[in-house]
Amino acid sequence: MSSIMKEARKTMSLEFNEKTKLSKVLKADEDLLEFFIALNPHDFSRLRNPLMRKLMPPRITLGRIAAMTGRRSSELLAEIDSFLNVKTKRPLKCSHSLPQSPAEKPDWADGIPSRVIDLLASDERLDADPMLPINEATRDLDPGSLIIIMHKWEPQPLYDVWSKMGIAFYAERKSADEVWVYVSKQ
Repeated sequence: MSSIMKEARKTMSLEFNEKTKLSKVLKADEDLLEFFIALNPHDFSRLRNPLMRKLMPPRITLGRIAAMTGRRSSELLAEIDSFLNVKTKRPLKCSHSLPQSPAEKPDWADGIPSRVIDLLASDERLDADPMLPINEATRDLDPGSLIIIMHKWEPQPLYDVWSKMGIAFYAERKSADEVWVYVSKQ
């Protein structure tokens, strides 16, 4: 790699923060893909699939990845810098906390769902964008109605979007490869 490219890569990494999308980080160094997969193999190994590799990185931030892997954003950023062999000084704090599923099932999640979206078969094949049916259902969600999304993964990147839309959510792990996400506009 030329010294100009190495310098450009270092400059790019200095711009990373918790709001940086995964796609930007992977542009800096494709080898980081395996680093991210190692952080959370269950959720991130699907990034090896060409379709998921195209769809997911532009949708997920480093802050969300930190939350999904039990790290502070600053720790994840330092690990990325170390991988890229960049020396930076970052503050050892997160600027904000990200929306998470409540620890206990809320009362509204016990209601009768108006719709159930079963993505499990598609999740196994990794042949379709799971966001399309989820976005369609949540966009048309009436106040007080409930949808259940059956998914192989907890869709944490959507929590940021749903919080801004005033949509409540609760994730319940049914097994190692099945999560039911209850979604309601309150």
